[in-house]
Amino acid sequence: MDFFSLLFISYQAELNEVRTSLLETLGNPAEIVTLVNKLNFGQCTYLLSVYRLESLRVSSDPGKFYSIFDYLEDKAIEKDKAGM
Repeated sequence: MDFFSLLFISYQAELNEVRTSLLETLGNPAEIVTLVNKLNFGQCTYLLSVYRLESLRVSSDPGKFYSIFDYLEDKAIEKDKAGM
């Protein structure tokens, strides 16, 4: 195998690992498995990062739970995540 084939195999393995982690974090709901499997590495890591960051923020102050919805309803971010 040449270098690029090995690099591609490594990328695919890492992408599958991140997708699996994202699905496990979300509880493996059947309705999103197909969607997550279409996401690229950047999109998966972005979603996983936002989920973990917001979970950490809410765990430190349960009163901040509703601020997550402000973030999700932000029109500027909505445009940015439209490709997902």
